[in-house]
Amino acid sequence: MGYTEIEFIISKKGELKDLVILNTSGNKKLDYLSINTINRASKSFPKPKKR
Repeated sequence: MGYTEIEFIISKKGELKDLVILNTSGNKKLDYLSINTINRASKSFPKPKKR
C-alpha cells in the first residue's frame, strides 16, 4: 500500500505532456501502474475548450 505523487500537463490540443513522478511510493510496480493508468486514462480526457 502507498501512493505516488505525479505531475503532468494537458496541452491546448488535449495531449498529455511532461508526466513525471514527484514523490515515489517506494514500490516500483505501484509507480509503474500509476503512470500507466494516467497514460491510458488520458485518451479519454476531455479536450480543453477553445477561447
